Amino acid sequence: MRRPAGCALLLLAACGSTPVGEPAPPPSPAPPSSSPELDEAQWRAEAEQVLFERHMRTARLYRDGLDLEKALEQVDRALALRPASEQARQLRAELQRLSGVRAGEVSTILDDAWEAELVREEQRQVTVRRLLNEARAAEEAGDLDRAKLAYQRAIFLTREK
Repeated sequence: MRRPAGCALLLLAACGSTPVGEPAPPPSPAPPSSSPELDEAQWRAEAEQVLFERHMRTARLYRDGLDLEKALEQVDRALALRPASEQARQLRAELQRLSGVRAGEVSTILDDAWEAELVREEQRQVTVRRLLNEARAAEEAGDLDRAKLAYQRAIFLTREK
């Protein structure tokens, strides 16, 4: 009779059952109950996030490879998923600047106008310095008419804005 009991213990061990003396492990907790609509909405949000990130990553790779048309296509796809994404908008503006597309971009127009104004101001300062140096040299050389004209031109440029 000893043999059948030993076989039963071997069968229990082979099947993965717990021996009679040990307590059974507690059952795993049930997943939180949620509605199918919530599960689907959560799934869609996660899928949208993955697609958005993939389009943005692909756009950056195309940008780095200097294929600006394909990069713009990828950014537009990302913006279709998330129109309010500041990250996507900035990348799109950068790509448009790189490709020369500037239509309708107020920020680009303002940036260009500001940079042009800075260049004009710097050019005016350089010209005034040159005229002052020229006037001083003419004054030292005794050519007062040329010095007076250079000073007048320098004064005129400093008042112009």
